[in-house]
Amino acid sequence: MEPPLDIKPALHLPKDLKDRILTDQRLSLHQKFVLFTLYYLDSKGKLDEYGSYVPHFLNLREEDFKKSIDNLVRHNYLRFDNESLSLNIRPLRYNPGLSV
Repeated sequence: MEPPLDIKPALHLPKDLKDRILTDQRLSLHQKFVLFTLYYLDSKGKLDEYGSYVPHFLNLREEDFKKSIDNLVRHNYLRFDNESLSLNIRPLRYNPGLSV
C-alpha cells in the first residue's frame, strides 16, 4: 500500500527557491499556491497528474487554474513540451535529510 500524500516535502524546498517564489511580485497568491502544489506533486512523482490534483487541492475553477498555469509559464517557472508540464527550476532533492 502506498503511503498517503502529505505536505511535508513541499516545505523542504531550498530556501533560495522558496524566497524567490514568495517575493516574486509578478505572481498572485493563487499562482504561488499553484506553484507550490506543483512542487509538492513533483516531490511525490505525480507531476504528470497535475491537472486532476491542483484544481481539487486548491478548490480552483478550471478557468482560474488554466490562467494560473499560463502565467507561471509566461514567468518562466513552468514549460510545456509535447503536452507535458515540467518545472523550469527543479531541486536536486526535496528532503534535506532532516526529520520534521
